Amino acid sequence: MNSERRHLNPQEKIVALKRHLLEGVPVSTTQARSKVRIDVPEGGKLFVSGRHIDVAPGRRVFETPLLAAGQLYFYDMRIDVDHED
Repeated sequence: MNSERRHLNPQEKIVALKRHLLEGVPVSTTQARSKVRIDVPEGGKLFVSGRHIDVAPGRRVFETPLLAAGQLYFYDMRIDVDHED
């Protein structure tokens, strides 16, 4: 097993620390999974990267694939809700 640790540059340290503070994800120098939490209101339709995801209303938690430390990731998410006036 390789015990050599890679040193993070300052930007990587900031990203890792933000992930740790926001998600409780251990600070890692390799790869880790993260969780995305979203609250879907009654009658709301969730879309991820333009694709409709059929989920029930309430808090939904999705686990990401393995993510490399020090990289920025994003999901394009939206919720459409019909409002009757």
